[in-house]
Amino acid sequence: MTLTIADRSWTGSGSNAFHALRALRTELDRAGVLIGVNGARPIAWASGMQADMGEGKLVYLCEMGARGRPPSVGRLDAAPLDSVGSVAEQDEFHTAWIAGRNRGNT
Repeated sequence: MTLTIADRSWTGSGSNAFHALRALRTELDRAGVLIGVNGARPIAWASGMQADMGEGKLVYLCEMGARGRPPSVGRLDAAPLDSVGSVAEQDEFHTAWIAGRNRGNT
């Protein structure tokens, strides 16, 4: 996956589209560039099934304390810039979200 802005390009690859987006975003994080797509939201995550069977084209929008399955959205569908973050923020949120679900707080 490649993003080109003016005369600059960044590339990320992975085993599926979500992982490729995360690899691309790691490069963008180093450059201080945010992209307004759902897959760049800290609350976005592709489950194993979404990543494997769906090639990572959809992500869940996870919410702390919400019950049931989170809504799925397209990883490259538009998202407001104020709702996106870094790969590290996404990792931190996902770790906390999983911990909450494992404690039965959903």
